[in-house]
Amino acid sequence: MHFKKEIKPTIQLAVPVIIAQVGQMTMGLVDTFMVGKLGPEAIGSVALANAIFFFVSIFAIGLCSPLDHFVSKAMGEKRSPNEITSWRLQGLYFSILISLPLMVFIQIVIHNLQAFGAADITVTGAKAFSKYYIPSLLPFMVYFSQRQFLQATGFAKQVSYSLILGNILNISLNWVFIYGNLNMPAMGVQGSSLSSLLTRIILALYLIFLSFKFQKQVSWRLDYKYIDKLFKLGLPAGLHHLFEVGVFSLSTALASKLGPLKLAAHSIVLNLASFTFMFPLGLSSASAIRVGNYLGGNKKQEMFNTGYASFYIGLIGMIITGLFLFLFGIPLTGLFTKDLEVINYAGQILLIAALFQIFDGIQVIGAGVLRGAGETKFTALSNFIGHWLIGLPVGVYLCFFTLLGLRGLWMGLSLGLIYVSIVLFLAWRKKERLILKNQ
Repeated sequence: MHFKKEIKPTIQLAVPVIIAQVGQMTMGLVDTFMVGKLGPEAIGSVALANAIFFFVSIFAIGLCSPLDHFVSKAMGEKRSPNEITSWRLQGLYFSILISLPLMVFIQIVIHNLQAFGAADITVTGAKAFSKYYIPSLLPFMVYFSQRQFLQATGFAKQVSYSLILGNILNISLNWVFIYGNLNMPAMGVQGSSLSSLLTRIILALYLIFLSFKFQKQVSWRLDYKYIDKLFKLGLPAGLHHLFEVGVFSLSTALASKLGPLKLAAHSIVLNLASFTFMFPLGLSSASAIRVGNYLGGNKKQEMFNTGYASFYIGLIGMIITGLFLFLFGIPLTGLFTKDLEVINYAGQILLIAALFQIFDGIQVIGAGVLRGAGETKFTALSNFIGHWLIGLPVGVYLCFFTLLGLRGLWMGLSLGLIYVSIVLFLAWRKKERLILKNQ
């Protein structure tokens, strides 16, 4: 294990990043839980608006994600503090520029939901929820850009602390605005979106404050040279996110054709898998930072060692989470529902989901280390081929044209992930051979 010495520093950076990822996801789960007390119509309205928001925001996150590559590379190259802080400011501007048109897009989609066959009562609730939720995309992306900068400059712990405080604040504001406590009017689902908006504004301002403590800002000019670099590397990363999220969103729509019980089982297991996915996702971000730092410092062997260390940590970690999901998946499913049929259907796909975890972890780490090395186009193409040309067609065939049903759908999704994970790992190996051979 020539990469052994890179394991500990990679884990040290990854832990606070993983905590931040879990904290971000927990905020959404808390919103769903607290709105759930208002009844099924409220749950449906929030879920519909959230699905649209998530689909757009994941694209925006992909666009902005290369910021950690550029900052960590500049740190490795020992660039001047002024140049490094320029990335902070231009990343901030970039997050605002991409948020504005995407907010308009969400608004258009939300106000035309009837055209997609959504029920009137669900559309009414989704519109009410969106009043404050759509504007929250702007502080959400500002927060993300400053988070990328802080993580790349060694302030990952502060980011994780901010998410812990953010969850406490979000719960408190939900309690006040949803239910009308502390002499405030009860706003229902709209209160939840207002809580999210206020929480995201506070988190964004807090991270701006932290990042601007790093170094005094010399110039406040918008520099399109930086914006162009972010967009060129970020667009494939955004498409990569869309390809992956899109296929899982479509899988849920396909599962709905199998009936409400199997849809419920599919959704529960997918939620559990999404939660454990926060581990490799955080590790992927940490790996991108460390790879970019070594790339900037022209330490090629250390760069590849860090990549292999990340794959190793991810493989061990996802084997553990896969075993946990397989062994304790049924009791965890019972926390979501008491329906024995749903629990039984969930049990049929838990083994597949456990294996699915391993390859899902490898592929996201592969995308992270390649992004750290400045490569995003290949990961986007690999995801499109793996998910849309292999996984989805196979899943549809096995689900609807054999007796496998829901299990067949998950087998197809897993096959797509297996392809992507193998291809991205081999791409890392190939990059190593090409670069080290030419040294």
